[in-house]
Amino acid sequence: MLELKGKPCLIVGGGEVACRKVYKLLEAQACPYVIAPQVKEELKNLALQGKIIWYPRRFFPGDTAGFYLIVAATSNLELNAFIAREAKRGGKWVNQVTEGGKEGNFIFPAIIRKGDLIISISSGGASPAYVKRLKEKLENFLDLK
Repeated sequence: MLELKGKPCLIVGGGEVACRKVYKLLEAQACPYVIAPQVKEELKNLALQGKIIWYPRRFFPGDTAGFYLIVAATSNLELNAFIAREAKRGGKWVNQVTEGGKEGNFIFPAIIRKGDLIISISSGGASPAYVKRLKEKLENFLDLK
């Protein structure tokens, strides 16, 4: 687990996956920045509300500088791998969301929160559907929903 409160975090991509990662970062009280020529309407609204900063353009080499954590969430596998390699060279935490995202050095686990209690569940990226079902079962078992 990382303490992300107030930390600038970059998400490259504007689709559904990028949107989910933005919400996880907002939940962690990070400061999300998004680079993508186009984004989902939800992300546009978050930018208009001042909850995220959106740069409506493509990714350029060097864009990972100044960020604590990077999420490569485009639909372009080669671009995601490039972003991940650049971020790692800069000593950054990077999540490469595409299948087989071996260039990344962390994953987003499923999280269950109840006050100070935090339960983290992960399959190492091997079975997100199973992790989702397990999270739901644990929430029901612990009566957290």
